[in-house]
Amino acid sequence: MNFKQLYNPKTATTYIIETKAMIFKVVSDDINKQIRLKPFYNTILMALFKYRPTPISYQEIKTILINNKLSCPDNTRLHRKISELRNYLIAFDPKLENLICNIRGVGYSLPLYLQEPELESLVIIHKIQNEKLFKSLEILQLLVTNSFNLSKKCQIIKSDDGFVLDRKPVHSDIEIILTKFIEQQKIIFQELQLHLQDFLHIRIELELAKLKTYLGLVRISEFSITKEQWLNWHQLESEHILNNITTMLKKAEN
Repeated sequence: MNFKQLYNPKTATTYIIETKAMIFKVVSDDINKQIRLKPFYNTILMALFKYRPTPISYQEIKTILINNKLSCPDNTRLHRKISELRNYLIAFDPKLENLICNIRGVGYSLPLYLQEPELESLVIIHKIQNEKLFKSLEILQLLVTNSFNLSKKCQIIKSDDGFVLDRKPVHSDIEIILTKFIEQQKIIFQELQLHLQDFLHIRIELELAKLKTYLGLVRISEFSITKEQWLNWHQLESEHILNNITTMLKKAEN
């Protein structure tokens, strides 16, 4: 398993760890940022993500530290290393202060309220009552899958703005996807019948605009990035946005 993601329902934030790239990401409506991890940070975080809600024991953490050629003669040194990791994450994002929890006498774990985002979205979409909205969401999901498959055919190139996908090989396919996207966008707003200045209308409009950038393969990475990292990014982010849209459509129905 090269990556793992968990959703924080309290802050509507998704946490993503990519072990191969040793990158930790925080993604929400307002944030999309990442930080590189030291090797032992990377291994400990992945273990926490993988085994959540079960804690990883102090002995398991000691083994991770020793395998990373770090001295760990006692629990005091172990706690210092975890504190070092925690402080590193807090400096990256202060809201991560309570991400790593100490289960005294047992080990460390992540909060129980973190969720698998894929499971949450499946529950929500099947609660959509409006048949046209439900169908539009299904089509948007299909478009996300199609755009992801198209991105596999594109090479990463350096542009003036950053690192982007060379869309030339799939330009005509992208046009078809975006045409279908615009059709579904019209259906969604026709069915919702929200005022243009309505808070929910503006939020849905924003999420759809972000989704369009993924469907159109026009996302820009400020950092040098591998093809595998790009594909992971494309898949995770587009699914996250679609989850947000689904949640807001459900709210609009109520």
